[in-house]
Amino acid sequence: VPGGGVKLYAMADLFGDRMDRSYKALRNRFGDKIDVSDDRRFLGFDAYRRAIDSLRPGAGDVAMLTAYSYVRPTHLDYAVKRGVNVFMEKPFASDPGGLHRMLRAGGGVIVNTDSIIAQTNIPGLSIYGATKAAVVQLTQATAAEYASRGMRLNCVCPGFVDTPMLERTKMSSPESRISIEAARSSGYVANVEQIAAAVVWLCGDQSDFVNGQSIVIDGGLQ
Repeated sequence: VPGGGVKLYAMADLFGDRMDRSYKALRNRFGDKIDVSDDRRFLGFDAYRRAIDSLRPGAGDVAMLTAYSYVRPTHLDYAVKRGVNVFMEKPFASDPGGLHRMLRAGGGVIVNTDSIIAQTNIPGLSIYGATKAAVVQLTQATAAEYASRGMRLNCVCPGFVDTPMLERTKMSSPESRISIEAARSSGYVANVEQIAAAVVWLCGDQSDFVNGQSIVIDGGLQ
């Protein structure tokens, strides 16, 4: 919202009890940033449509699609047709189905969320690192293939970010705890707003010549 940072404006789910649990958990963590009135909590099989319809195309609103993978193509298709910005928790929009939906709508911008692990080596994380490196390659190759058709693709590679996942990782081993605590004490742990700001910039007109890039956001840790 202008001058007020990022707020959660609407929610959609099949089940009311599950939505209530999610709302309470988010409210406890983020406080006033969760601003979802009763009339913007949508339930049922068409809830995603009503939530997307409540957004304002061109106003910076973003639809966060976190449903199960087998229904996500339907949700993406509707959001693209409505002309709203889309965020998904996996690089689903970079596959052929997602790209074709965006091409039919006249093109657009995709920002994949990756990890600093894609560009560094950490013992014990070889498989995880390989999957993250694959996201970089997917982004770069797809960007080159579709640049002439009105598409831009980039990815962000955050380092340590202050999230519940970071706390779980810290508790997973003594080595993880030492490295994360050292990063925090040295100022190398970002907040989510700092990562979001980079994504917003990559989606905007100011970056319209930035394509196929993997942007490391780690405060200079590497």
